[in-house]
Amino acid sequence: MPYFPFFADITGRPCLIVGGGRIALHKIRKLLPFSPEIHVAAPDISPEIEALPGIVISHRDFTDSDLSGMCFVIAATDDAVVNSYVARLCLQRGIPCNAVDQPESCTFFFPALVQRGDITVGISTSGKSPLLAAEIRRQTEELLTPEMAEICSLMGCVRGKVRSRFHTEAARKTALTAALGFCLREESPDEERLMNYIDELEINE
Repeated sequence: MPYFPFFADITGRPCLIVGGGRIALHKIRKLLPFSPEIHVAAPDISPEIEALPGIVISHRDFTDSDLSGMCFVIAATDDAVVNSYVARLCLQRGIPCNAVDQPESCTFFFPALVQRGDITVGISTSGKSPLLAAEIRRQTEELLTPEMAEICSLMGCVRGKVRSRFHTEAARKTALTAALGFCLREESPDEERLMNYIDELEINE
C-alpha cells in the first residue's frame, strides 16, 4: 500500500534520536537541513554526532521521560528490543515514531530525499525496495539542479506581487505560468526582469 507524503515544517521542533551510532548519524544528517531541535540519548555516542553543532546530547540509556515534549522520535539503536519498546511507548502517547528496520512499529517513514533550497522531493517505495528508491533519488538529483532552486526562490518573490496585481485566479495562473516559462528559458533571470516581462503581458481579467 502506498504511503501519503505529508510535508511539515519542523523548524525548531524538538525531536528525539534514541541511539548514537552510524544509523542515528544518518538520520540526523537527513534532519539537519530542516532545522529541528535534535536531542540524542544513548550511552555511547559517535564522535561524528558529538561534533555536530546544536545537538542536545544525553550520555545514558533511554528513559521514558525522554519523550516528554517531543514532536517525533526516531528509535535508531542496534537493539531491536529497545527500538520496539520506544515505538510502543510513542504509540501509547500519540508521538510519531520511526523505528529502524521495524516497519511494523513505525508510524512514519523516512523517504529517500532530494533537497535543493526550498525544493524537497521525497521518494517512497512503501518499504519494498530501498535500492529502487535510491536509484530514483539519484536520477532526481540530476534533474533538480541549483538553478531550479534559484527559480523556486524567484517565483516565491514575485508570487505576492502577481496576486496583488491581478484580481482573478485565472489571470494569476496565466501570469505565473508565463513567469515560470520565462525563468526556465532565460539565463540568470532576476526579479526585475521577470516583473518587467509580466508587465508586458496582455492578460485579460
